[in-house]
Amino acid sequence: MTKKKPVRKGLAVCAICRKPTGGQRTAKAASGKTCHERCLQQAKNAGTRSTAPAPVVRTWDTRAAEREFARNKGQVDSGETFRGQARSTWRVGGTPSSAGEIGRSR
Repeated sequence: MTKKKPVRKGLAVCAICRKPTGGQRTAKAASGKTCHERCLQQAKNAGTRSTAPAPVVRTWDTRAAEREFARNKGQVDSGETFRGQARSTWRVGGTPSSAGEIGRSR
């Protein structure tokens, strides 16, 4: 049978935050374990129900998204957007003048 080592003063740890209790004020939890007084108070406060109303959960309006999708699809199909434009004749490594996109007038 192994014996537990005796806990020396100042080496005990808080049962909640696991930090050394040191010279700080301690309290006994309902389980009988020693913990910091402020840790025990925070745990008690977290367990109590708040009187503040619950936050309102925002829902996504799918109708607006569907309208936007239909509008964007219509623009692409009709050629109003960049994707609907004709392909450029510009070649990689070429100059604008060699692509015929810029004409100089003399």
